[in-house]
This record gives sequence, structure tokens and C-alpha cells, in this order.
Amino acid sequence: MTLHKKAPLLNLREGLAGLSVLSSAAMRRTVHLSARLASVRRASSAASAASHKPPSDVSVYVHWPFCTAICPYCDFNRYLDRDVDHSAMCASLLRQINAFVGPRGLLPGRAVKSIFFGGGTPSLAKPSTIAAVISHVRSVAGTTTDDLEVTMEMNPTSVEIQRLEEFAHAGVNRVSIGVQSLIDADLSYLGRRHTAKEAVHAVELACRIFPYVSLDLIYARHRQQTVQSWRQELQAALALGTRHMSLYQLTLHPGTSFHRRSQSQGGGVALPLSDSIADMYEVNIEECSRMGLQQYEVSNFAVPGEESRHNLQYWSAGDYIGVGPGAEGCFTDNAGTTWHTRAIRKPAPWLASLADGGLGLDMHESVPMDDILSNALIAAMRTLKGLPHGRFLQLSRGRSMHEVLDMDFVQRAQAGGLIVLDAAGLRPTQRGLAVADAILRDLTPARS
Repeated sequence: MTLHKKAPLLNLREGLAGLSVLSSAAMRRTVHLSARLASVRRASSAASAASHKPPSDVSVYVHWPFCTAICPYCDFNRYLDRDVDHSAMCASLLRQINAFVGPRGLLPGRAVKSIFFGGGTPSLAKPSTIAAVISHVRSVAGTTTDDLEVTMEMNPTSVEIQRLEEFAHAGVNRVSIGVQSLIDADLSYLGRRHTAKEAVHAVELACRIFPYVSLDLIYARHRQQTVQSWRQELQAALALGTRHMSLYQLTLHPGTSFHRRSQSQGGGVALPLSDSIADMYEVNIEECSRMGLQQYEVSNFAVPGEESRHNLQYWSAGDYIGVGPGAEGCFTDNAGTTWHTRAIRKPAPWLASLADGGLGLDMHESVPMDDILSNALIAAMRTLKGLPHGRFLQLSRGRSMHEVLDMDFVQRAQAGGLIVLDAAGLRPTQRGLAVADAILRDLTPARS
């Protein structure tokens, strides 16, 4: 049985005029919601800025953009690992951290709750660079806690596996391992440079070294992948004992090799049919739950209490800064203005800007109210926790959900078992997570 075929969902989908599983892209949702929320900014302009108090904490994302190879599905900001000046990269990362959370930065005095090293391939950085960044954040930020979450993405190649203990000694306490598949033929198809045997060894070793280990897998990889083969592969991955899983559906992003091949006749990239993808999504929930990992976001599962605190900061509309080439941030400053920043994408001009005393940014602009609310709703409706009333009131400068949301739609979606709006706030049900994109299209009323 698939999500498409279940009668209750079909009836609900007809009643709500178009809800669908695994629907439109996030960019279209953002534009749509922004247009529909445009009047919120105008209506709330008279509200006191004091009601939009900035959060007391912030998360730090650190982007290391270098890779040994470019995966055919990846659309992140990444470059081949050639002649990297590790000393200059380290110094520039520290300068950019100062610009945000240092005593004279944009967010002085903020407590840092998490650091996340992403990429690219951050495990290609020297352990001394990772240690310097962590130490610098602890020394210049307002405060950090002893249980500061420090995550690093890594690939399970033999070279990177040899450095696990060094990264742990540097201060990393959580690793996210890009296994992606436990089938060698599919690893080759995905452009990965490790084998299934290496991946298993990496996970087992990481579980002995780090207190928190997450495993990443990609499903719905190609037309030949069946629901049963995916179930068996996921069971094998769960048997490795990790307490956090990130399970991502393969997406053919424009500009990637896979997307170009999918557009050409005989290009060799054909994804499973939508019913099979929906069945695989159900398998994720069933198998993870069977092993004690509960779904807390569309693609993420964890033993209760071991969710990614850093990613929860994004999904709860919390503040985060981005350092490193191409890294993005979104935060509210101490005066109550929300800003969106993006670092210069290419490493050479990013390094030059910071060496010359600049901020290393190519964008630093205020975020209008309609975008603040649409982004918060988009992120929150991907999680079972959703968006609390208190945070919504902060973001909307005092306007309640009942004033902003389309309450007729909310009532129908609640009756259909897709969302909950109660004293805690707004959140999707587990069924609602599967149609979150479509819910967002109708969640806010059209306004003139």
C-alpha cells in the first residue's frame, strides 16, 4: 500500500483540492508564501520592535568547500581539493567568526549552542584547523556550554577514517557519515569513492570514538531500486547501531551532472515511479521506528534525545551564522532586525576580502516580514515539533497565528489528520509531513 493509494488520504486530497505526496520545490513554496504574506509586513509595521526580541543563542555553520571529486548529484558550493592553502583558510575562518560573534561583531555576547562543519568535505581540513575554529568560537563568543554540539560531515574513505581520533581530540563530538548506499554498484553510480565495506568499517569505528554518530543514506536512486531492496539495505544500515539516520530522496538538481544526463536521451538517469518513492518513504518510518529511531523531520530519525541540535536550530527558525566560502546565515541582531548573509562563493576572492579587512560577504541584507514568516513556516512544517506560538509571535511582531493563517484551511486539514493547531503551536502530524509542501501552499490566505 502506498501513500497515494490509501483511501483516507485520497479522500482528503480531493477535499482539500490538490494535496499531493512529495510535491513542489521549496523555491516555489517560498515565492508563493511570500506573496500571500506580503500584507503581514504592512499590517505589523506599527507594532513595537521591542516585541521582536532576538534569540539569546546562535548556531555556527562552517563551510569547507573542497572535495576530492564532484558527485554527480551534488549542487552545493564545492571545488576540487587542489593546492589548498590550509593556513590561509584557517586564518580567514577565524576572522569571519570574529565578524559575527566577536566582541565587536554583528552579534556580540550571543551564546553559541552548536557548530556544524559542512561542505564540500570538511574532513579534508586539517584537524588543527578544526581545533582552532572550535577553540576560537569558545573564546570569542558570549558563552558556550560544556555540552556544545560540534558536528562534522565526513566520507567513509580510508584516508578520512584514519583521522577520526584526531578530529575527536580537536573537539568534534558528533559525526555525520555520508555512506549514501551499502551497495557497491550504486556507490559507483553515485560517484562515491568508498566501498560498502569501507562504509561499514567507518561507522563501526566512529561509534567507538564519538558519543554521537549519524548515518546518511540516499534512496529512490534509480528505476531498478525496488521497495524490498531498499528495505533490506536500510535494515542492514540500522543494524550497525547508529542512533541517528538521515534518509534523503535523490533529487536531480539543475546544474548537476545527473540533471544534465536526465535531460538527454539515453542519459542513464531515471528515478523510480512516484508510488515506489512513496512506499520507500513509508519503509523509512517503519524500519527506523522498529529500531527505536523516531521521525522528527521529513528526512531525519533519531533515538529520542539524540536529534541534531544544530539542524533543529534551522527548523525552529533560530539564529545561525555561516562562515566559509558560500556559507549562508540568518539571524536577528540586538536591535531587532533580521538579516540574511551569504559569504563570497569562490575561495580565492573570499580569502582576499578577509585578508583586506572585509567581511568576506557578497550579501548582507535585511529580511522583510513576509519572508521571515514564510521561511519559518516552511522550515517548521518539516518537523513534528512545528512552530510554537511564542516563536511565531516574536517573528510576526505580535500577530497571532489565528490572524495570519487561513483558519478555514487549518480546520479542514486538522479534520483530515494532517496538522495540529493547539495551545503549543502549529505542527504537522506524521501523515502531514508527507504532504508538507502542499499544505504550505494553502496555509496562508490570499491577501490583496
